[in-house]
Amino acid sequence: LSSLLFSAEQCASVSNPETGSLLFYSDGLTVWGPTNQPMPNGTGLIGGLSRSSSQGPVIVPFPENPNKYFIFTIDELEFDTYTGLHYSVVDMTLNGGLGDLEVANKNILLTQDSLTEKITVIRSEAIRGYWVIVHRMTNNEFLAYKVTGCEVSSTPVVSAVGSPLIIPANNSNDRFAGYGSMKANPEGTRLGMPIDGTTKIEFFDFDLITGVLSNPISVEVTDNTVNPTPDLPIRKYGCCFSPDGSKFYFSNTISVYQLDLSVYDSAAISSSNTLIGTPANATFQVEQGPNGRLYVATAGNALAAINSPNNAGLACGFEENAVSLNGLCSVSYTHLRAHETGRNL
Repeated sequence: LSSLLFSAEQCASVSNPETGSLLFYSDGLTVWGPTNQPMPNGTGLIGGLSRSSSQGPVIVPFPENPNKYFIFTIDELEFDTYTGLHYSVVDMTLNGGLGDLEVANKNILLTQDSLTEKITVIRSEAIRGYWVIVHRMTNNEFLAYKVTGCEVSSTPVVSAVGSPLIIPANNSNDRFAGYGSMKANPEGTRLGMPIDGTTKIEFFDFDLITGVLSNPISVEVTDNTVNPTPDLPIRKYGCCFSPDGSKFYFSNTISVYQLDLSVYDSAAISSSNTLIGTPANATFQVEQGPNGRLYVATAGNALAAINSPNNAGLACGFEENAVSLNGLCSVSYTHLRAHETGRNL
């Protein structure tokens, strides 16, 4: 079955960990079950109104209940109405085994703070659960929420570290720092974050026990971004570590680059910056597949692939149009232009 998802950016799905069969998927506003029907209580989630958050929603399994999942939703920055971070609970035993949202645990508010579009999840055996990490859009503070047992801690661990991500209110042309992604390495001990609109990519250590981010490294990178108008800044959007954590990839909406983290200091990482591919279509999110390859969303009707992402430089094997999407998916250039200007068109 093809999905009913129609989203500019934000989406998430989860499958049965044993069989691989689809359980449910969401655009941050609606949750659809495995038959492509909205769950009975699966509408009205508080996510990005125009389905345009870079990384939300995210789905996190209950550490101690294989039939339940948290869906975390955040805003997009195209509008000046910010609702913060919420979560809802999906119980796959409801609705005859097709799943539904628990009425008493829908759109639970964690914080009303204005947040960027960055959200990531780190699994931690040390706490037998997960950390859900977001970033405030008025300073340099990360918020890490602990997910253990069958609950989410309502009080985050706050780490004031790295560059402030300042997004002025009522100024739709100056929100670039809030766009784009942040990701953790496979061990969960390091977090990487390109800062859209700048020449910076920042890395942090992450403590799997305490949820604290520390030891920032700021890396200056140059790229081939061509701005459609002179006043628009250099773009940064998608990112992903290699499976062994030794490389870091980022996209700038035009190309894909690799950073080598083998020598972990800012000068060495900066000097390793390598252009690995410039597809015919714009580049966006970068994600790791279950086969260890990395896949790059493009504005064409295909995914690009990085076939050997642990290898340095061009030996990583960038392949344009690696996976055909058979006409089922594409990225609108109108939306690309909207995100370049910070407006929803």
